[in-house]
Amino acid sequence: METYNEIAQSAEMCVVGSILIDERALVNVIDTLKPEHFYFDNLKDCYRAILELSSEGKHIDFVSVLKKLTAKGNYDEVQTKRLLLDCAELVPSIIQIKNYAETVIDSSKARKLQQIGMKLTFDGAHAENANEVADEVMGELYDLLSEQCKKQLQSIDNIGCQVLESYRNTDKDLENRSYTGFSKLDEILKGMSAGNLIILAARPKIGKTAFALSLALNVAKLDKTVAFYSMEMESSEIYGRLLSSIAKIPMNTLIDRRFNDKKRSQTIRDEELSRIEKVMTDLKILPLKINDKPNISVNEIRTQCRMIKNLGLIVVDYLQLMKSTKKHDNRNQ
Repeated sequence: METYNEIAQSAEMCVVGSILIDERALVNVIDTLKPEHFYFDNLKDCYRAILELSSEGKHIDFVSVLKKLTAKGNYDEVQTKRLLLDCAELVPSIIQIKNYAETVIDSSKARKLQQIGMKLTFDGAHAENANEVADEVMGELYDLLSEQCKKQLQSIDNIGCQVLESYRNTDKDLENRSYTGFSKLDEILKGMSAGNLIILAARPKIGKTAFALSLALNVAKLDKTVAFYSMEMESSEIYGRLLSSIAKIPMNTLIDRRFNDKKRSQTIRDEELSRIEKVMTDLKILPLKINDKPNISVNEIRTQCRMIKNLGLIVVDYLQLMKSTKKHDNRNQ
């Protein structure tokens, strides 16, 4: 058990140390590694402090983490300094942070499996409660082993290649402002300024997603990177909508692969395929990134977008499906 704990402790220290050395390392583990995966309380609190700093939009470094940990008076400053220094000094390479995090997660799984085994050993299973115990254990095992969504931002080129494969098979703007591409709207909004939260609201089936995609496309055409977060539709569906809108081909034609239907005119089919290929070529060079992870949190979006250069717009479709990283009195807050 001592060897097991030593391995877990080293991995936990390397995760914390890697982020202290370079805060950008956090983006590689924030989706999968949670504070509850940590075994050692002091390292768990270190990682929790790092996440709090990230959620507050503050820089993460030795001083900020030390200040966060000692602010409440629960940690001695001298001992905490030594701990953080030890974490940073132990790191062989920050490039391996994903491997360190996997070791921490695997160690957490091993402990939970041991707890399940201990529970069966001491509580026991009898004829009277066999089904109840089996259901409970299976539920715990399923929660433990089920894979979480690990989707990251994907380049529009990668998504386009996947979609195409499935089809074949069956004057300079202000840097802190992005324009919508709709002259009357830009005249009213004066563009979309950095830091602004703009809510696009309407009744169901009015075309909010389609309009949001048009905004994203127009901003991307200005060579500003757009991060599009879709929690309701997969990236391939988003790409299909873009393709349909730009190529002027009905979605039903794309979904049903009618451009491959030999019952239709060869001339029409060739013309549609030509338009599809032309649009895909144009989309390929656009700085448009899509993440279709459901229930993504504000913290995850912030962390990913902080790493994007020349960011012009973040689109979230849609807000009500987001996951909060903090407790609030109600869902609206």
